[in-house]
Amino acid sequence: PAKRSKQSADEIMGEELRDWLIGTVGDYFDFTKTSGGLLSGGHRLRTEPNVCDALRDGAVLAVLLQRLKRPDIQVENIKKPRTQGFFGRENTSIFIKFAKEEYQLRNEVLFTDSDLCDAKNDRMAVNCLLGVAGTLYKRQKDQRNLQSKAAKEAAARFGGAIALPQAVTVMKSVPKLVLYEDEINTQATETTAASVDAIIQSVMNEEDQANGGTSNIHCTPPKQSGGMTSPPEKDKPNTEHDLLIALERQRQALEKQRAAELEAERRRKELDELEEVRRNDARRAAEDRQALSVRLEKERKMIEVIEMKRQWIFNQMMFLEGQAATDRKGLEVAEITNRYKIEHQIRTQWQYLVARIPVYSAQQVIKEPSPVSSPVGRYVAIKGDDIDRKVSKAVNRVFGKNVYTQTRIKRLAHMGEYVVFHKITGRRTVVYVREVRDSLMIRVGGGWDDFEGWLERHVNIRS
Repeated sequence: PAKRSKQSADEIMGEELRDWLIGTVGDYFDFTKTSGGLLSGGHRLRTEPNVCDALRDGAVLAVLLQRLKRPDIQVENIKKPRTQGFFGRENTSIFIKFAKEEYQLRNEVLFTDSDLCDAKNDRMAVNCLLGVAGTLYKRQKDQRNLQSKAAKEAAARFGGAIALPQAVTVMKSVPKLVLYEDEINTQATETTAASVDAIIQSVMNEEDQANGGTSNIHCTPPKQSGGMTSPPEKDKPNTEHDLLIALERQRQALEKQRAAELEAERRRKELDELEEVRRNDARRAAEDRQALSVRLEKERKMIEVIEMKRQWIFNQMMFLEGQAATDRKGLEVAEITNRYKIEHQIRTQWQYLVARIPVYSAQQVIKEPSPVSSPVGRYVAIKGDDIDRKVSKAVNRVFGKNVYTQTRIKRLAHMGEYVVFHKITGRRTVVYVREVRDSLMIRVGGGWDDFEGWLERHVNIRS
């Protein structure tokens, strides 16, 4: 499942890159400058199932490089790149060098000519080209904002709207993943740690009420002050009675602090005991599996021995029956009777051996130890949120395979924004989910991945 999800994510990212390249340099490939066209393999950009296969000769990257350097270049002025031999690899290397210097891309983001030309890492090449598209989009967005600001200042200064010259833009289309990244960056600045903590605490309270008691949820005890702060000068005790009242309040505060520390220590012990019980259950389950495998191996060997004996007895029966059919006429009555006795003994022994063959096999399943925690409930989507509705289906499919997982997921304030956290360890991750080409993609860390595949791997690792 993890391999399929990664392949699905790669296909979606490749199609997004294909649309951007067609919108940026597609008209140059469609232009028929000569009888063979500007580039003989230009149609591959649209027809190749894997977009990276259309980029391996470096022709598309060479045209894209000219377009990036001169956004206003005409089709007739495009230089036809050479793709024979080492020229294809050289075109790729020149583009990588230009992208690193012009867009300040880090070495971790850049791909090598071997990654693309030798098909060693197509995912890295697609991510890098989408990164170039994202940088171009940000620059053009900043440029439009500056032009809009300048137009407003000029209108306020001269008392009327003034038409400023528009800059030539390279991008005619923007990949959805780039637009979503810009939207996610805005959402990330608006999400605070306090709001995430409040959402997690609400989930834990709901599960406590559903389970009818305190669950084994990791919770951080509130921070206690290191000591009592001195009261203001006007509130200092002036009599013995006021001093006794202050000491009593201080004693009560210390008792509350001690009670909170004891409660935190009790919770830590409960978590340690729970973890020990789980480790023992896992160890016993492993021992039972090993014992079952040893027993099945012994029975398999016994079945092989019984099968060999049965085959030998069957051969003896066939031999005796054949000999009796040919020699029965010349035998005496006593010999015929003895021969039937021998056949009867062989048949009886064969039936006994067949009856000893066990009917059970490796299909027997060891009953898993009963879990200590309660099963996870179904994720209910918010009405009117299409993304959350599809997320709920994926989450319920994954949690249906891991009923007793301690991983939880909850939607935050913005659409497509979720927090994934572990009830015991307290580890949390804020992720962003978007729908791209009828599939759920998750933005986590520094790239995109298939949502259901990522969640399944995340649950298995945390469990």
